[in-house]
Amino acid sequence: MALLAEEPRIRDAIAKGMNSLASSAGGSSQAVRRALILLDPPSLDTGEITDKGDINQRAVLENRADQVARLYEEPLDGWVISLGD
Repeated sequence: MALLAEEPRIRDAIAKGMNSLASSAGGSSQAVRRALILLDPPSLDTGEITDKGDINQRAVLENRADQVARLYEEPLDGWVISLGD
């Protein structure tokens, strides 16, 4: 999975999608500026996925606080995909 996260074509495709979303966003609060490819998928065992298959945002934010913090660190972590804030 780490190799996929390092693949330039994958990272470029994600950045392109982020740019597309940013161009159609109603404002800066609705634009995705940074992304991080997680190496582990959301887990049912840790409550990150509900019984209905939805993402439990609160559980993800609690369980992956270190990953969320990486999105805001300066200088940017090399794994973070950014639109160049």
